[in-house]
Amino acid sequence: MFRASPRLSLVGPGGTTELALPGRIVCDDYLFLRECLRADAGIGLLPSFLGDPDVAEGRLARVLPRHRARLGASIHIVFPSPRNLPRKVTAFRDFLVDALKTRPLGARAG
Repeated sequence: MFRASPRLSLVGPGGTTELALPGRIVCDDYLFLRECLRADAGIGLLPSFLGDPDVAEGRLARVLPRHRARLGASIHIVFPSPRNLPRKVTAFRDFLVDALKTRPLGARAG
């Protein structure tokens, strides 16, 4: 679960800009946010893997194409004990670590 901050840091050609977010909709679900954006509820910040397909198909438009969010994104893998860890959990962990080495969070494909 995540909660949006009432402030957003954007990095663009002129450096970093801090913005206040006076929105009326506050959510902690990117899929709900995407549906709000698709319904013309305003502007929002989506991860590229969720927003890019809608931009490519014309359902959403990128508002500030020369800017990106400066986020402190992280992923935590939580499991009860490293002893007797199921192979599929170990495989997923290893896959995720390797994938993030080659394509960090927030990086765009292609």
